[in-house]
Amino acid sequence: MEYSEGIIWSDAFSIGNDQIDKDHQQIIDILNKLIELNQKKINQKKFAEILWMMMEYSIHHFKKEEDYMQKLNYPKFKEHKNLHMLYINEVSVYSNEFSNSNPPVINEIIGFLENWWLNHIQNTDTEYETFKVKHGLKVNY
Repeated sequence: MEYSEGIIWSDAFSIGNDQIDKDHQQIIDILNKLIELNQKKINQKKFAEILWMMMEYSIHHFKKEEDYMQKLNYPKFKEHKNLHMLYINEVSVYSNEFSNSNPPVINEIIGFLENWWLNHIQNTDTEYETFKVKHGLKVNY
C-alpha cells in the first residue's frame, strides 16, 4: 500500500489507547514529512536527517511500549521486541547508506516505512491492547 500524498490518521489506525495512539500519530507525521520531501525532490541530506529523527523517536516509543508490555505480562513480548529490533536494524542500514557513494533509493525506504508502520500499528500493536482488555488489566502506558 502506497500513500503518495501522505497518510491521514483515522480511527482505523487507533489501537484503543489514546497515549499510544498519540505516539503513533507522531510517527505517521514524521513519515508524512519524508513523503513530502520525496515529492519535492529535495536533497538526500535533509531526507537522511528526518529519517534519523524518525529512528530516534521510534526508539523512544519502542522503549515505552516494551515497558508497557512487560507491565501487562504480555505473552508475545519477546516476539514483539524482536520486531522492534529488526526495524531498528533495517532503518539503521538505510541511514548508514546515505553516507556511501551509492545512497539508498528513497522510494524503497518510504515503502518499507509505510508497510512496516501500518502493519505494526494495525496488527501487532493491536494484539497487546486486545490482550489487556480481554484480561481486564488496569495498566497505564
